[in-house]
Amino acid sequence: MIAGRRLCEAKSSIPLLDRVCDNIKRFSFVDQTPQKFFAPIARAFFIDKLSKIAPIALIALSASIPLFGASAAEEAFNQGVSAYNHGAFEEAIKHYDQAIKIDPNYAIAYDNRGNARANLGDISRAIADHAQAIKIDPNLASAYDNRGNAYANLGDLSRAIADHNQAIKIDPNYADAYNNRGVAYVNLGDLKSATKDARKACELGACQLLQIMEQNQLIRD
Repeated sequence: MIAGRRLCEAKSSIPLLDRVCDNIKRFSFVDQTPQKFFAPIARAFFIDKLSKIAPIALIALSASIPLFGASAAEEAFNQGVSAYNHGAFEEAIKHYDQAIKIDPNYAIAYDNRGNARANLGDISRAIADHAQAIKIDPNLASAYDNRGNAYANLGDLSRAIADHNQAIKIDPNYADAYNNRGVAYVNLGDLKSATKDARKACELGACQLLQIMEQNQLIRD
């Protein structure tokens, strides 16, 4: 609990921390259980990360598909990515719906639709979408990581960490998964494990969590 409060005690030069604290201020702290306190931290952090997932998925997709050879499903998917990146989550869902209607086995479309639903607060359906993506493609690391974020938002940290673990098992260089698991460990008050994950994520190029923890004296060796 003390660790969580320190995240917002001082002004930060890190935009991500400011977003976290703004999110926290919208919540009542009458019930001061760890999960109640840290859920907004996890949500603010993972939504920041979600904004980077869709374009990465599009880059990966376009690398293997000729520019003028996209199928109808791929075109709908790309439109969903564009809408998502502009913050039009409901519109993005409609495009992903269309992509899935054309290709019911389009795993990454389910995964991205889950991200859009999470941004709209529809966490249960987001989890269902990520689960369907995993069913179709058990090696889709992002689907595990995203579902872990959704579980964290619900305060189910054991499931969140289990999903982040699986994402990392599939892709040991998945920086966002280390960061997101680190946030879950902060939520649990396990700052030693959080420090380890934050440092690993930074080695892989994602230093946001490590910077927050260093600035707020949360590093534990």
